[in-house]
Amino acid sequence: MMTTKIATLTLKKSDKLAFLIEQLKELQKQTRKEPGCVSFTFYQQEQQLDTFILYEQFKDQASLDTHLGLPHTQAFFSHRLVSVSQITPLIALI
Repeated sequence: MMTTKIATLTLKKSDKLAFLIEQLKELQKQTRKEPGCVSFTFYQQEQQLDTFILYEQFKDQASLDTHLGLPHTQAFFSHRLVSVSQITPLIALI
């Protein structure tokens, strides 16, 4: 069953914004190569430049679990650049 989520991430230190954007782009690039990844896109809020929305979709929960354990994902979180304020699971209507 497809796993789809939206996550809200907030930058912890404003002086790290440029570095965070580089890291998000790299994580996005690497994640999109994963066999179970259907969609993985970060968006920056226009009015709050320190807040990012992630739309992620994986073919199943096992693929998402694998993603979370991969080196590129672990490397991103090891920087401790963001706090994750909300994760919202979604269910397709059609």
